[in-house]
Amino acid sequence: MNLVQVGLGAWGVRLRGALPPGARLSAVVTSRADARCWLDAETRVCTDLADALTLAPDGVLVTNPASAHVPTLKAIWAQSPGMPVWVEKPLGLVLAEARDLARLHADTGGGLLLVDHILLFNRNLLELVAGLSAPVTLVQGWDMNLGPFRTDCSALWDYGPHAVAVALWMAGAKLNAEQGANVRVTRAQRLGSEKGMLIELELDIDAQCRVVLVVGNGAVLKRREYQIVLESGEKRLFDGTQLADPMPLNAVLAAFCAAIEQGRAPEGDGRWGWALPLAVMTVLTEAERLLDSQSSVSNEWCRVSSTRNDR
Repeated sequence: MNLVQVGLGAWGVRLRGALPPGARLSAVVTSRADARCWLDAETRVCTDLADALTLAPDGVLVTNPASAHVPTLKAIWAQSPGMPVWVEKPLGLVLAEARDLARLHADTGGGLLLVDHILLFNRNLLELVAGLSAPVTLVQGWDMNLGPFRTDCSALWDYGPHAVAVALWMAGAKLNAEQGANVRVTRAQRLGSEKGMLIELELDIDAQCRVVLVVGNGAVLKRREYQIVLESGEKRLFDGTQLADPMPLNAVLAAFCAAIEQGRAPEGDGRWGWALPLAVMTVLTEAERLLDSQSSVSNEWCRVSSTRNDR
């Protein structure tokens, strides 16, 4: 199976080693001068997406900056309608643009789309959720670290997609690509941090489940924990820092390649398609609006020089 990758940043360089047997990168689209150091000898380095797509790949992996995701997907499907695409989270940064692309994608015949909400491919989380015996009434989550300090998106849009996707999944939110999820952002607040940004979000899902999340890049230590409380009073904890077998990146890429071979996504699997990423973007867009309304201070203060190079 031949794949094209767009972008070769800190996350993008990990993909080659996580591909399943039988899959290879036929080309990578990047402007990095040192790209060859990260790739196999037979992988072609391109600076233009259109050139890479002439190789007729079986699918495309998108790992360029978040602001470029929607334009990149639009360009891929304009040249290669129906091309299967895996894209790093978030789907985009502008909700209206993502919704327009979803409608265009449907109108032109569609095709496989998998947004990399990677924690949803963590075996430990899947086993925890699969074994639930009662409705979830509370989700508490902490997804934070010291850095990275990215220039392509704020801490809210870097850490928020992980936390919101996990919360929606744990709560069993009903998702619809057209209407999104019945989720209300009831509070968004900046927390004190000497470096970076920490944000507390409170959500109401389907008027049945309360969600409290703390996300950001201003923590002293890395923490990725989610606790759920069931209607019965039972509590369960997911620790995302514990190793899972297979590793989530390996699992999500294997799932993408398997779907390409089968010609379809697994039936009824809400991790695929537009509904989940659009719901995540809707929540983050509203949270950003609430944060901006609280202060005239721009989120730009937390966007200091990045150690990432997502080109």
